[in-house]
Amino acid sequence: MPHTLQLIRAAKSGGWDPIFAACIEDDLVICIHIGTGGGFRFPSDDSPLDVAITTMNITIADVAADLLFSSALRKFPKLKFALSEGYMG
Repeated sequence: MPHTLQLIRAAKSGGWDPIFAACIEDDLVICIHIGTGGGFRFPSDDSPLDVAITTMNITIADVAADLLFSSALRKFPKLKFALSEGYMG
């Protein structure tokens, strides 16, 4: 969410407030795909693509941490998020 969508930065500025308010009003869940975490991670320049594919699901933890400690959830405590695609199947 934060790196590619810049949600956390926008949440601080109030840019997403109308969307967050509408989601709460209509009881909608904001679904966040794993790709929102910022893309592939390569621990070193020598890491093969297999490493990036294997660790891609870890990037969703970046999104979860940003959300948990963002002002968005303090400002909108009834806001619901679903973190999608955890490479379970």
